[in-house]
Amino acid sequence: MSRIMRGGPKGRVDEPTRYTGLSFVYQFSGVYASGVTPMILTALIAAAGGVPWVACGYLVATAVISVFATALIREQDLHLS
Repeated sequence: MSRIMRGGPKGRVDEPTRYTGLSFVYQFSGVYASGVTPMILTALIAAAGGVPWVACGYLVATAVISVFATALIREQDLHLS
């Protein structure tokens, strides 16, 4: 098991609950990225009259949000030590 998963808030939340929370976030993000995004992009392209640039803007916006969120991760949040 990775050190990131082992290094959670020990003593505050028991391990099964902590792992269930991690699993939920991991699985839900997969559902969102795989299931909802194509429907959103299809709706954006249809609303723009078949022009794909609005969909490209959506993808760029999600990429910028991801980079921004990753940049905000502090070393102490990684629980590597």
